[in-house]
Amino acid sequence: MAGHGSDAEGLRLRLADAHRQAVADAAVLVRVVAVEAGLEERRRALRAGLDELDDLAAEVAAHDEWLAGRPAEREALAARLDAARTAAARLGEHEAALRSAVELRDAVQALGLARTSLAGAEDACAAAARDAVAAVERERDLRQARIAGLAGEIAASLTDGEPCPVCGGVDHPDKAVLGADHVSAAQVELAERARSAAEAVLTEARSHVDVLRERVTGLVARVGDATEASAVEAVAAATARLDECRTHVADAARLAPEVDGFDEVTRARQEARTARDQERTARAATLDAERALLSTAETEVITARADHPTVAARHAALEERVEVTADLLAALAERDAAAEHAALRDAELAAGLAEAGFESATAARDALVPSDVLAELASLVAAYGSAVDRVAAGLAEPALAALADDASVDLAAAQDAEREARAAADAAAAVASLAADRAEAAASAGDAVRTAAGVLVRRLRDAAPVIRMAGLAAGNGGDNGKGLSLATFVLMRRFEDVVAAANERLLVMSDGRYELERSDEKEDVRSRNTGLAMRVLDHHTEQARDPRSLSGGETFYVSLCLALGMADVVTAEAGGVDLGTLFVDEGFGSLDPHTLDQVLAELGRLRAGGRTVGVVSHVEALKQSIADRVEVRPTPQGPSTLVVRAG
Repeated sequence: MAGHGSDAEGLRLRLADAHRQAVADAAVLVRVVAVEAGLEERRRALRAGLDELDDLAAEVAAHDEWLAGRPAEREALAARLDAARTAAARLGEHEAALRSAVELRDAVQALGLARTSLAGAEDACAAAARDAVAAVERERDLRQARIAGLAGEIAASLTDGEPCPVCGGVDHPDKAVLGADHVSAAQVELAERARSAAEAVLTEARSHVDVLRERVTGLVARVGDATEASAVEAVAAATARLDECRTHVADAARLAPEVDGFDEVTRARQEARTARDQERTARAATLDAERALLSTAETEVITARADHPTVAARHAALEERVEVTADLLAALAERDAAAEHAALRDAELAAGLAEAGFESATAARDALVPSDVLAELASLVAAYGSAVDRVAAGLAEPALAALADDASVDLAAAQDAEREARAAADAAAAVASLAADRAEAAASAGDAVRTAAGVLVRRLRDAAPVIRMAGLAAGNGGDNGKGLSLATFVLMRRFEDVVAAANERLLVMSDGRYELERSDEKEDVRSRNTGLAMRVLDHHTEQARDPRSLSGGETFYVSLCLALGMADVVTAEAGGVDLGTLFVDEGFGSLDPHTLDQVLAELGRLRAGGRTVGVVSHVEALKQSIADRVEVRPTPQGPSTLVVRAG
């Protein structure tokens, strides 16, 4: 037996060594099997990578070929852009030339119109002069005739017995006879008025001639030797040059983004070429590494294959060897465990037989009770004991003992009634608490309202005089029927003076048609106070009009008259301090030629009276009529230039 045990132990040790070695070798080969399985895939990937590398090289060569022709194309496109920009840079010069040509043409045309107007005005002035001379002569003749007939006029008023106003005598023996063509004082006064009117017309005509003559002089200085035909031809030539320059401007605007787009495409192509070249270089390095790894893997697979056709075959053989050695080792272990288990069971059997008093296992088997019968008996005993315990515990409870004397009490109904009573009591307490809180809050609020009402009454009583005085000053009191505030009342009086001063010029500018008048009716404007409204009296219809019904030109010269009237009132109220400078900004473009002449004549009279009048306008006819002016011209670069022209 000792020799047999020694042999078994030696066999176990050899089997264990063989098993461990097979497991280790199989574990190593698991990775190599995966390497061997992926060799073909890696070879295909390497071939695909080489093909892709060739494609990348061809793409880089195509990019190089395309980029080689870009500099020449870019140079030609840039040359076209430079030429267009050079020509476009003269846009401001051509625009200025066109404006000058147009101004010259307009000035030539305006000069013809101005000369025609001047000739008519001079004729009208000559006629007015003749009328004035005739009126002076008529007044003189009438005065002389009246003086010659004064004796007859005095004689006609003499009464016998009353003293003569000349000699004082009361006898009038030889009275002068009043002629049939005697001139009365009324006729002389009428002739005097006619003479004054004729002189006023002459003065107006001369002023108009002066304005037109000044305008013609300015236009002659502006035109020089130019004719209408040469001016029109110059405008056409300047327009053609400007159109050609604008074509170059459009070309430059189109070519600039085209050059930028050209450069952007070139940069994008260069970036694409660089990216592909970098990708080709990186791909080549990756393929070199893959080729080296593939060679290493192939060497490793050949080594791991040994004398087997494949690594997987060798791995399968090792797995089989592992299983065989494991089965043998398990069999040896099971055999040893079975022997040990048998020895233990024999010892337990002997102890059990001795404890139960049986001589042998056979005697014990003969006395054995069936297991199902034994289980049923044990179950009956346990059920009886449990039932006894439950009954005893129930009878011992105090509640059951108390009910022993009165078995007719309904415990569940009593408990329900108690719960309902408690719920009703809690609800009533909550309602009572809420009512008490509300009553306390109402009392506090009532005290606060009474206190605030008392304070309000005192404040109203104290503020009543101040409120009435404020209402009187603001014009919203009940005793102010027209609702005029103090400031509005003062302004209304000044406004009447301004309207009166404005009407003196408005009647002239509108040829006697329009006259302003203050109105107590509030205009349909939210912010306009009563008393500062204004109406326009149209003498053609003798109807009052809303100022908003005037045209744009009429509104302009009405506003101008109001501004001049306000200047007169300010001058009068400032102790003779004169507003010596007047600026008029735009508005002349809405005037018809006749009204424009009227406005210019009025501005001319202001200038003749010593005021400096500045006019801001884009109206060409107005600009040409002003000899001294400052012209503002925009430049192509953005800023404006100033040109001072003196007549």
